[in-house]
Amino acid sequence: MPTEPTGPTARWDRFERVLRAVTTVVVVGVVVLAITGALGLRTATASQHDGDLSVEVSHASVSRPGLPTPLTITVATVDGSALPAELTVEIPRSYLDLFDENGLAPEPDAVASDGFTETWTYSTAGESILSIDFDARLQPNAQWGIQRGWITVSAQDAGAAVRVDFETRVMP
Repeated sequence: MPTEPTGPTARWDRFERVLRAVTTVVVVGVVVLAITGALGLRTATASQHDGDLSVEVSHASVSRPGLPTPLTITVATVDGSALPAELTVEIPRSYLDLFDENGLAPEPDAVASDGFTETWTYSTAGESILSIDFDARLQPNAQWGIQRGWITVSAQDAGAAVRVDFETRVMP
């Protein structure tokens, strides 16, 4: 006596329909987020001033491994007068290690590092604004999470030091 195979149960059919619907919603959601740029690079600006010096840091607030990730440091005097003759810019090595550097413009007159902090020294030649552009992309192996950074700009002849704190969220 031959037996006919039985088809899936009504419960299994319902489960498959729900699974297909959920999968479709998730895929469409990811595509919409990608098209609108919600999963890509976002930038922010942090600034601080102390005495005569004003420091503005434009940085990535959200980035992903392998993406070009901006970091621009702009130093100016509050009243528009000439900057001190020499400025020192400090940045933590742990933050710089997130990046695959393509260049630093302008090149500093001197570079030093103690393993924890990298120090760039610039002569300002009487300019009223110094803009430093760190051209880099986030390392492809950068780990997911929040990376905190800071920039300290100091002028020995003016006795001023300005610190700007910021953070970059690394997404997968």
